[in-house]
Amino acid sequence: MSTNPFRFFCAFLLLLCGSTGFGQTEAQPHPLRYVSEWEVPRNQWKEFETFVDLNIRPLMERKMTDGVILSWGIYRSLLIQDGTPTHGLWFEAPTISAVEKVLDGLSLQELPIPPGAKRHDVLYRAQLRRAKASQGTNGYLFVNTTQIQPGKRQNWREWWDQNQRPNFEQYLAEGLVTEYELVGEEAHHAGPNWVYLIYVTPSSEALDKLNATFAANTAKRTPEENRQVNEALDAAVIPTGHQDYIARVLAYSQR
Repeated sequence: MSTNPFRFFCAFLLLLCGSTGFGQTEAQPHPLRYVSEWEVPRNQWKEFETFVDLNIRPLMERKMTDGVILSWGIYRSLLIQDGTPTHGLWFEAPTISAVEKVLDGLSLQELPIPPGAKRHDVLYRAQLRRAKASQGTNGYLFVNTTQIQPGKRQNWREWWDQNQRPNFEQYLAEGLVTEYELVGEEAHHAGPNWVYLIYVTPSSEALDKLNATFAANTAKRTPEENRQVNEALDAAVIPTGHQDYIARVLAYSQR
């Protein structure tokens, strides 16, 4: 890859902004998650995915072996909508310099997509990361987006730690997820009051069992307890800011 303008942007960003936490209590460091997404015409999906498998996947595998990155994945959106990305990749690295090392080796400008195809890049910072070493080619990526009310980030995080984190610890222990994270944008596009829950399941069966487990855990609470849980959430978030994203993970690895 030719000279990478991303390195200059990141250096400037770190001087000005730093990262914004959501009531974080976990020990440092909090790795960066770099995401690139593309709107690939349907008639070029096979060509695009073949190129990525032959040219990008080997690089990611080497960077994992070398300890440069913590995880990577290549995915295709499960629900296709006009004007939204169809394909994407992610990788996690502990530092900006590690992100640069990966980007310098990628051939993203050589991807077989039309010149006018839209691309979207995002840089996140993990506030909580829990993962088990795993890899696969038939997983699912789920992203839950939440907009928090101004001044309520700590309230939301306390709510999540009390009411959702036990569920995800159970999913991780039972192998229903291989990784889950809470992340915020390191370079803000949507703004500082957005938080993203990201998790990977190893199969569709695991995702179905996860949903069933969530429903069963919710049913264990009394109606009054569920009312209190929901009211506490409503007091901290902006309901219209909620979005979900699901994708097929064509290949991934993490540690």
